[in-house]
Amino acid sequence: MPIQTGPIEKKPPAEADTPTKIMLASIYSGRPLLLSKLAQAAGLPRQVASYHVNRLVGDGLLIPAEEKGKTYYSPQPIFLDDELFSRIVKLVDPVITKISKNLIVADKNDAERVLRNNAHILFVVLAHEALRQK
Repeated sequence: MPIQTGPIEKKPPAEADTPTKIMLASIYSGRPLLLSKLAQAAGLPRQVASYHVNRLVGDGLLIPAEEKGKTYYSPQPIFLDDELFSRIVKLVDPVITKISKNLIVADKNDAERVLRNNAHILFVVLAHEALRQK
């Protein structure tokens, strides 16, 4: 496991929900992190991060690994695959663009959050359908 040195350069957006902040911090770090470092990188109190990290582990999004009596957390490897990520961005960009153009939003200041929520559910439905067809 890599030694945790230096700060994590990229920070999750302040407006992101807590689990998203934790996932983004783990992805941006590019290395396994102790809970305290993950909380710091996500800009959260340790207790808040602990609750959400446990849920993310239970959901299979974060992977815990023990080393020398300490638990380090990493995202699933798929989140760190740059080639796959680039390919997905190319495929998804037109879909997100179309969703954003056709989105009905009561408050224009809320458009980004509404877009994220709709894109999230779209991908949950797509994953469900893909698994159902296997």
